[in-house]
Amino acid sequence: MKLLHRCMIQLIVTLAITVTAAAQPIRGIWDPTCGLPALDLTGKGSPGDYRLSGVDDLQAGNWESLLDLTLSGDSTRWHDMSGHAKGRRFYRLEKLKIHPPRIPVENFRLIDHSQVARELHREGDASVVVLVFGDNSEVQAHWPAIKSLAEKHQPNGTVFWIINPRDTRDQIADFARTQSITLPILHDRSQAVSRAFGCTHAFEVIALDNSDLSAFYQGALEHSCETLAGTVRRTYLADALDSFFAGKTPLISRAVPAESPMPLRNWGTLDYSRDIAPVLIDKCVRCHSPGNIGSYAMTNHEAIASRSSKIRRDLLTGDMPPWHADPRYPALANDFSLAPSDVDKLVAWLDAGALRGNGPDILATTPPPAPNDWGLGTPDYIIDIDEQSVPATGTVDYRYLLVASPFTTNVWLRAVVLKPGNQTVVHHGLVFAGSSIQEFKDIVGGLNGYFAAYVPGMDPVEFPASTGKLLKGNSYFVFQMHYTVNGTETTDRSQLGLYFSHKAPTQELKTKAGYNSNFVINANSRAGRVVATTTFSKATWVYEVAPHMHYRGQDMQFEAQFPNGKREILVSVPAYRFDWQALYRLATPQLLPAGTIVRITGGFDNTQWNPKNPDPKATVKFGEQSWEEMFIGYMNVAEDR
Repeated sequence: MKLLHRCMIQLIVTLAITVTAAAQPIRGIWDPTCGLPALDLTGKGSPGDYRLSGVDDLQAGNWESLLDLTLSGDSTRWHDMSGHAKGRRFYRLEKLKIHPPRIPVENFRLIDHSQVARELHREGDASVVVLVFGDNSEVQAHWPAIKSLAEKHQPNGTVFWIINPRDTRDQIADFARTQSITLPILHDRSQAVSRAFGCTHAFEVIALDNSDLSAFYQGALEHSCETLAGTVRRTYLADALDSFFAGKTPLISRAVPAESPMPLRNWGTLDYSRDIAPVLIDKCVRCHSPGNIGSYAMTNHEAIASRSSKIRRDLLTGDMPPWHADPRYPALANDFSLAPSDVDKLVAWLDAGALRGNGPDILATTPPPAPNDWGLGTPDYIIDIDEQSVPATGTVDYRYLLVASPFTTNVWLRAVVLKPGNQTVVHHGLVFAGSSIQEFKDIVGGLNGYFAAYVPGMDPVEFPASTGKLLKGNSYFVFQMHYTVNGTETTDRSQLGLYFSHKAPTQELKTKAGYNSNFVINANSRAGRVVATTTFSKATWVYEVAPHMHYRGQDMQFEAQFPNGKREILVSVPAYRFDWQALYRLATPQLLPAGTIVRITGGFDNTQWNPKNPDPKATVKFGEQSWEEMFIGYMNVAEDR
């Protein structure tokens, strides 16, 4: 191994170069044009992959990786832009034995400044995805260069996302508006995505080849320095993009940014017993315990460590815990999502190896909640439907089953739960209650509301405080049961559980809805916005909302438009999931004056990049089956008394 020293008189810069081949792939010079120390790099005689490192104190040996590069026969000159600030610096060039593998990056989902949920794995039509990590101030400083690159490469199918792990969403939205930022700015409120991508500096960019979601460049956007001869600039990202679209390997695949360290949370050494297990017990074990709905049980440290990749992926996409409301809008009483800091803490612990530590395994010693078939305990009264046969294959039309109520007088209820008898075939179920044909007609098959419902993911809960549903005497129940086949002939006998209220509530709760059945979703497309409205003729309290779409459903937002012209978002669900249809309860019920219109807007993803899409080649309209679509915004409301 040959060591080369070259002294530069003006700045007393010392270059110490480690060479692994007979030919000299590096030559230190003083660039008289700009007055900066520079390195001439070439792979002539020994092409391959190299890593350039630097250190100010050779004795200390704390080498900092500066560049990863692929050298061929051509030479390139690299200027050390920090050279003016260095009285002396050593450089080392090491040839790598193997080409660094381009490892596919994990999926993630974040909400941007315009309330759109952006998910990396759903950008399949893009050729390149460029991720720009930085806060408002850093983005503002680099915006001209970012904008120029976006304008040049967007026609090539390049998608640019700015990811901000520092500012609040309101600050991000204000910044985008006042600075006329034309790219999506995603809010990394937990900082977990920035951490997962290994962003070490306050401003860093990553370019992903979207064919395999691997990074072909990461690091500085560019380096520049003002000298007597003018501005010296090295445009790393621009060069990497040009090389990529020319079908070439980028010369430089990583360049350390000049900015200060990325100000992410410093968790130090996280302890499983003290820091991790309590979060899992509080937020996860209620579903992930033996006999409960979770796909696996969190019974001990080993159960977590063995699934660390899946847990990390679910945290970054927000799929677990399954809570999809936008936290920017009014607080929700039943919000069981993880705090942003807890998401970051869990990702940091998983990335550090999910270590067990020395404390007790409190997951193993803390008894999980016992599974309960009903969720709210045994009902006061249970109504059964007749046993239903479900074929092994084919399409099963909706079944409407009439059952007489056993009560001859009015009954107030504090909760009603529809429990599927066979979850493997019950797609959903609605129950309507009434004493006249007209009452059932007014429901329009569930488009205008229901008495009780089962949909995947909706937890059974008691009605909001001071409210209850009225079951009139001598009523009938109509069960609307939607079955889907599972390949085996089977049966179902679902049940309706009634929970009595000890006294009449202050408000009578009713489930109403706004819907739109007149839409068309073109094949392999993300449809334009779909709108439904409903007007309240009397002053009405809104307690809860629940979006309902099928597998192509992407997002839904409930907005109140008051008679005085004021508008207010009640609930926004930017990442709707059919498999987990939550009921969102307002922490503070909203009183809507008479004449208020609730405007419900949303969209669909009918592309091949939607992993739940039944058929991206199909043109889709409103329909009852799961391969068709619906657009219904349910609301639990009560007229003001």
